[in-house]
Amino acid sequence: MQLSAVVVLFLLGLILQHVWVSAAGVMAHICSVGLAGWDEDEDLRRRFREDWLAYRRGVRRWVPRFRPWHQPARPPARLFVAESCGMCGEVGRWFGRRGPRQLAIVPAETHGSGALTDLRHGNGV
Repeated sequence: MQLSAVVVLFLLGLILQHVWVSAAGVMAHICSVGLAGWDEDEDLRRRFREDWLAYRRGVRRWVPRFRPWHQPARPPARLFVAESCGMCGEVGRWFGRRGPRQLAIVPAETHGSGALTDLRHGNGV
């Protein structure tokens, strides 16, 4: 997201032929890499310890990825989708057709805790 904001500001400055808008893109990059990056890195390292270090080893800064990064040793994330709801079921099938990695699409009816809620009606699934 930060890369996109920097590129948009810089290109917008070129299109508008306004040097200060392009300079704002450069300054946003400097702020993100410098102060914000340092503070964010320290905070995440303190909160997530080895998980954050593993993530940093697997993901380079400022380089977009086509697929999300995941730790192979971790179980896949779960997306609970109510099959009894036509619209929800379609959303689940849409995700499934995209071949997600490390994402299991699970029927919400099998959750068992009763904690899931139908967002449209506020009813339990």
